[in-house]
Amino acid sequence: ALDARARDVEREMERERLEAERLEAQAEALRKRREERRRQLEEEEREAEEELMRLQAAKAAKAQRAAELATERDADLAAEAERKARLAAKQRRLEKERALAKAEAKTKAAQARMSRVEADIDAAKAAADAAAAAGDD
Repeated sequence: ALDARARDVEREMERERLEAERLEAQAEALRKRREERRRQLEEEEREAEEELMRLQAAKAAKAQRAAELATERDADLAAEAERKARLAAKQRRLEKERALAKAEAKTKAAQARMSRVEADIDAAKAAADAAAAAGDD
């Protein structure tokens, strides 16, 4: 009976040992899964940080390009305003030249009329002188 009891205790100890090994294997498997998950999370975090940095760089590049485009637009607007100002100045100069040419033409026409009047006066004087000279004969 003592041998049977010893065998029972031995079998019970073996079961306990096997259960302990099984539990230890489960614990090791859990540690491995936990470590693998931690590595995955670290990798995902690193990838997310890289993506964030890429997005921030792209945003900064877009902001830089927008600033460049705004500068180009401002330069284009300034050039257009300068072109319009030059055109307006040219139009004013042409209008002044036209007004001056018109005034000169009026002056020449008036001078021509004066010359004709003076010629008519001279012709009348010459006719009067000729009539007086013919009357003296």
